[in-house]
Amino acid sequence: MTAILSVFWRICIFKGGPDTLPANTTLLALIIVANALTSIVVSSFLQSLLPAIPDTENMDVAIVSDSLSLLTGVVVTQASTAGLVGLILMLMGHSSRLYQTLTAIFGTDIILTIVSAAAIFLVTLINTIIIQVVFLGTFFWNAAVLGFILHKALEISRGLGIAAAVFILIFTIAITQVTLST
Repeated sequence: MTAILSVFWRICIFKGGPDTLPANTTLLALIIVANALTSIVVSSFLQSLLPAIPDTENMDVAIVSDSLSLLTGVVVTQASTAGLVGLILMLMGHSSRLYQTLTAIFGTDIILTIVSAAAIFLVTLINTIIIQVVFLGTFFWNAAVLGFILHKALEISRGLGIAAAVFILIFTIAITQVTLST
């Protein structure tokens, strides 16, 4: 397990690409589940750092609704990311790289999510104003890592890879927001 995390970390610091990962459906499925669990746990943790919601008559419903919304958000985000990446790979004639690319994307997201949560937690202990800077910094790091993965997988320039990553991130956020608002 530490070997695969080491590969993901090397991708996060731009030292390796998705081609260093096996094209294995079992590994991809495990990484998707680990990514979803990490996202849910970290989101729940970060929500606990926010001010408490005032008591309401339907608090039990609100808690279930929030948990369902969190799960829905994670699943929609993963599905839209996978769908957009798959579409781009198909259009560029690199469909055979789908498993490696998605494994790299979801695996690096596990690491980036944990690092981001740790940074946000530490910042809340120091100064809450800096949280927005940390959020912005982690968004840019996430975009850079996704762009790097796409650059390697699609054999395009880093600039185009980052542009595609920003498109995917914004589109995924929009899809998730629309899904959760209904």
